Amino acid sequence: MSFTYSRTARIAASVSEIVPVTISVPLNLSTNPSSIPAALIAISPAMIAVSAGLNAEAEGQVKEAWQERLDAARRTEERSFVKRMEELAGDEAFGACRRERLQFLSAIHTFCAQVFLLSDGAAAADLANPEVFAGRPLPSRIDPGLGLLAVREAEALLY
Repeated sequence: MSFTYSRTARIAASVSEIVPVTISVPLNLSTNPSSIPAALIAISPAMIAVSAGLNAEAEGQVKEAWQERLDAARRTEERSFVKRMEELAGDEAFGACRRERLQFLSAIHTFCAQVFLLSDGAAAADLANPEVFAGRPLPSRIDPGLGLLAVREAEALLY
């Protein structure tokens, strides 16, 4: 089973290629404590790559949008004005990064909430967001402890 974040993400600020990102999530695990850390270790690099890519993408978009304004401010040679414009551009970049991050975390939470409902016996067709699993084979059974763990961890990411 894999969770595919549908937005594309720049892998790093220095890389201009944009690629779709898929995070594989082993839903057939049990809540055996020895199997969970291995799964989390396997998932973590992909999540870090997506997060870094989202930040790089948001910063790149803001930089493009603000470039003309920053150039105009620099031509005025007013240091305080240039500094203020750079601060405003930085604030917008921070906001864009935060927005992208929240969308990504919301997607993770949606996926994990659907996993929780499946582990609790809900049918895939009855889920609020069945498109999360569209075209993907589902395991015959998801350990209820794993479903609860998934949604708890996703909620911890949000708050």
